[in-house]
Amino acid sequence: MYEFDIMLTVEDYIKFHKYCSNNSPNTARYNRTDRIYAWITIGIAVLAFLIQDVLPEFGRTLITVSATLFLVLLILRIINFITIQRFYKSKDDLKQHFDENSKMQFNDDDFIHITKTSLEKKKYVVIEKIYVNYGDVYIHTDRGDIYIISSHVFSNNEQRHDFLMFLNNKLQKG
Repeated sequence: MYEFDIMLTVEDYIKFHKYCSNNSPNTARYNRTDRIYAWITIGIAVLAFLIQDVLPEFGRTLITVSATLFLVLLILRIINFITIQRFYKSKDDLKQHFDENSKMQFNDDDFIHITKTSLEKKKYVVIEKIYVNYGDVYIHTDRGDIYIISSHVFSNNEQRHDFLMFLNNKLQKG
């Protein structure tokens, strides 16, 4: 049995959000699309410089098109960056999205999440995936619940490793 007194900070929540943002399928698709557009832009620019002497008007048009594509990509990245920065700067607003103090108990048959206002008891079969990010453990359930166990809860790496082995054994049995 494992029991943790969890005291999440805004930084823990931001670290979790960054992890989700960087590892989501949407981010992967977004990055893949950016790479494709970047290669197309580079290809158009190279083609424009190669044919600039032969077809000067067409070459200038291609340079304009590649410069426009580059600027559009740059503007989209800047907008994305500004949106993310606004999210991280509103730290006071973030506190309402998570319980700062909670307790989690992991028993043989189930796990329990206790906050000031609720008590949730769940079987291990509801756990879909467990992620580890810089020592933090994120537990995703099939209902979309996410439990954050911050790295400072564990006394050392061995305890975290033992806990993860315990969870993996429970998931394999379920």
